Amino acid sequence: MYWFIVLFLGLAACTNESPPPTSVQIDATGYETAAELLSCLEGEAAVVSAHRGGPAPGYPENAIETFERTLSQVPALIETDVRETSDGVLVLLHDETVDRTTNGTGAIAQMTFAEARTLRLVDGEGQLTEFQIPTLTEALQAMRGRTILQLDVKRGVGLRKVVRAVTAANAEPHAAIITYSANGAIVAAETGPNVSVIANVNLASDIQDLASRGLSDDRLIAWTGIVEEPELSLYEALGGLDISTSGGALGAVDDAAERGDGSAYQELEAAGLDIIATDRPVAAARQLGVADLEVALVGCSV
Repeated sequence: MYWFIVLFLGLAACTNESPPPTSVQIDATGYETAAELLSCLEGEAAVVSAHRGGPAPGYPENAIETFERTLSQVPALIETDVRETSDGVLVLLHDETVDRTTNGTGAIAQMTFAEARTLRLVDGEGQLTEFQIPTLTEALQAMRGRTILQLDVKRGVGLRKVVRAVTAANAEPHAAIITYSANGAIVAAETGPNVSVIANVNLASDIQDLASRGLSDDRLIAWTGIVEEPELSLYEALGGLDISTSGGALGAVDDAAERGDGSAYQELEAAGLDIIATDRPVAAARQLGVADLEVALVGCSV
């Protein structure tokens, strides 16, 4: 009987162990644009996008250390937010103020970078960490060869300035600019000839409109919105053009998965989404499976 108890406890311990860390990285080195690698993966394997980097207890949003934690567990894209200090330094921060995410108060736009750097980030539960507000340049350097940063340029920050920061860091294969209008997409495209642009695409005709204004398919990543019902015809049209199609599981789909829907993310992949933005990147990536993505990445290596 003793050996049976020992065996049972051993099996239970194995069952409760976390899956091993991953060595799979989304490395776009060798490509001219991030969109080209994602286009290669299109239709082969879906990839998750970690909203604000995938915060978790002890790991605050928009921190390089949080990005590294997420990428140590699963291959993922990293979505992050860009703001600017009073002395012109581009930093990663979501809100206009530092109140919610740090141990300080006040608007980031009214702080010098030196002042912002004295603050420490807090996690989603309000617990203080040792991590600091990072600069965009630091993030571009840290994530090179490991993922693609999706840069959400917040209101009041110069879109051209962010694009120029990407080109100055020679990070065109490792970053893409999120835009919210056709005009914004064209401004980003004109400012950086090899910078990828994430643009709102609601209709297949939107692709032609963007192309006519100078945004070519090899630089475009299509954002189709937060998923309520999969837009099957749109996903199919974009797939036919080899344009990577992204959509958000944020909200309803994430909630369903949290409640135990074991196929929530797989259904989005089957519908035709290539990039799935989520607040649950580790769980979502593990549900989708890493094996197919690893094979696809090998096939797309240059």
